[in-house]
Amino acid sequence: MPPPSGRQIEKLRVELQRLMLDHVKKTAEQTFLGISSGEFREEKERMQRIREVSAYYLEALKRISDASRRKKQQSLESLSRNQSERNDQIRRAG
Repeated sequence: MPPPSGRQIEKLRVELQRLMLDHVKKTAEQTFLGISSGEFREEKERMQRIREVSAYYLEALKRISDASRRKKQQSLESLSRNQSERNDQIRRAG
């Protein structure tokens, strides 16, 4: 599976930020005003969504990191092959 686009990651980041800010606001309200059963259910659903979005976001970042690591490794291998070929050419010529 290809790494996600920057737009997809940004969308996840924005949603996670919104959810977390809403959670902090609601937690402050609950501290001073209490919580109804409906609000408790909403908070439970919000926390579940935070866990889901966090997991998607972290997975997306991991895929980008893995793809970058593979690309760097391929570049290093290519440089190593090129250097070996040059060394062989120098030995044959000398």
